[in-house]
Formats: sequence, structure tokens, C-alpha cells
Amino acid sequence: MSFHSFGPIIPNNEGIDTITEILATILKLVIGRGGFKPIAQGYFKYTHQFANADNVSFSVADFREIGKQMTYYTLADASKGVGEFMKFERGKEWREVSFELEVGKGGYVGSGHLTRSPGTEASVDR
Repeated sequence: MSFHSFGPIIPNNEGIDTITEILATILKLVIGRGGFKPIAQGYFKYTHQFANADNVSFSVADFREIGKQMTYYTLADASKGVGEFMKFERGKEWREVSFELEVGKGGYVGSGHLTRSPGTEASVDR
């Protein structure tokens, strides 16, 4: 993974809670759909709404238009990778971030974002 375009700070608890919820959601998808199957529609978005009306969103899209589909296992690795990067590389300072996903010999398979905003209902697009 490569990270770029760092934005405003995301409160540490919001970042950790969001990644935890994402991993739980993806685990259900892996069990239900199979980990090696491509993600549905080539896109995954999860938005976690907090009691203070903050929203933290995690979105990933694959490069399916050029023949590079992302699996649910890769999606799980991506969300885990974002959490580990923030915890270990950024000194526990969570920030909005964009990232690129690379898989072994397959090269780049997709890109994504972790963002924070005030306001809307929590949602999951799978």
C-alpha cells in the first residue's frame, strides 16, 4: 500500500472504531460471498456515524475497467493496512488519507480513501 494526500485529523477513537466496524463487516462478506471473489460492483464504502454526528467513511474501488478486480480478502487487508499505518507509522495520529493498493505480481488493483465529515446517516454500500 502507498499512502498520500493526508488531510485533517480524525480523532483516534473514531478511526479505531471505524476500522474495527469495517473489518467486522468485511468478515461477514468474506464468509457470505467467499474471500477470493471480486468485490461487488468493484466498489466498497462504509460510513460510521458517531453520537457527536461525525462520520468517518472508508471507500475503495478496484481497477476492474482495466482487468484488475479486487477480492474481499484484499479489501480486508486494505482496511487492516490503513489501521496499522495510522497506529504504527503516524504515531497514532489518525488523518484523512488516500491510498493505492498493490497486490504482489498483480500490481495496482485499486485505490481508496479514509475521510471524516459532520453529519449524515450511517450507511454501507456493498
